[in-house]
Amino acid sequence: MTTLLQTPSFALIITLQTSQIYIEAQHEPSGKVFTTTIDDESIAQTTNNLFANIGDMIQGLKDAADLKYPGLSLDLNSQGKLTYRAVLSAGVIKKECSFTLDLTEKELEASETTEKELNSCEQWIENVDAGTLKSLQIQNEKRFEKLENIIRQMEQKMTKQLNTLENLCSARKPFAPLQHEAYFNEASADISKYALSDKNKTATLIAETLPFLELLPQIPTSGQHSYSLRMNGENHGFIFGIQAKGNWNHLKQHYEYLTVRGNISGKVCKDSAENDLFLGKGSVVKMAVDMDQGTLTFFVDNRQINSCHILKSDPYYAFIRLIFVGDSVTLI
Repeated sequence: MTTLLQTPSFALIITLQTSQIYIEAQHEPSGKVFTTTIDDESIAQTTNNLFANIGDMIQGLKDAADLKYPGLSLDLNSQGKLTYRAVLSAGVIKKECSFTLDLTEKELEASETTEKELNSCEQWIENVDAGTLKSLQIQNEKRFEKLENIIRQMEQKMTKQLNTLENLCSARKPFAPLQHEAYFNEASADISKYALSDKNKTATLIAETLPFLELLPQIPTSGQHSYSLRMNGENHGFIFGIQAKGNWNHLKQHYEYLTVRGNISGKVCKDSAENDLFLGKGSVVKMAVDMDQGTLTFFVDNRQINSCHILKSDPYYAFIRLIFVGDSVTLI
């Protein structure tokens, strides 16, 4: 059985032999003729699993040559590369399926005339019945319908994921400073142990150890907020954290981070491993509070050190407790 395919730039003659097909292609612009033989067993591998057998492949090539469906094409270049391409569209998603056959150039003999090609075409017309053509057409239509369904499902899944991501991005805002600039509260109970300066933004310990110093304003009950402290000396030890007003002795409602002699001791949320990061003069410790997510995160010189979940309760206040007399920190 022989199949003749004709396009403006080339012609294909496909001859069905025992368990294989013989393809002869003539490239009209150059006049070159190319040939190849494909076994039935290698159809799937040769066509990148687009066709399972010889019958499917012949029908697929015919549909592409006839441009039967949008996105179908069949091209032959002057080097003998025969390319089948199917571009499927579903909304904004496009999927391309293709394969290329490398044909070998054939030296034409004088006996191979146009009359022989016409005879082959007439023989094919006589041998192919309408029922076979209809069956192959139905198979091809079902194949494209299946591919379109798969692409449609992928589009729906991607749309859902994009919507979820967009919602998350719109809900999350970057950590921002408090609405009003933070400062040390000169009405704190232990204020006599500290010397405040720079409009209450710098605190220096002048007596005792670990006196409590509150920061204002209180942390809002929603949103993301941050405090940053700059080290003003060489060897520092301090506690930096947040507490619920009136719940200093309630461990679940105050959270802190401890440094001793410039080294992170890792006391965050009352339970953390030690770190070997050294804090030097000019180092910046940042505390970020996310009241929407209920998290507390610490950074040293823009490097995240530790974080924990916090219990949502009454409004929180930030605080510090310096350890060594003479130590000083500045809110920035």
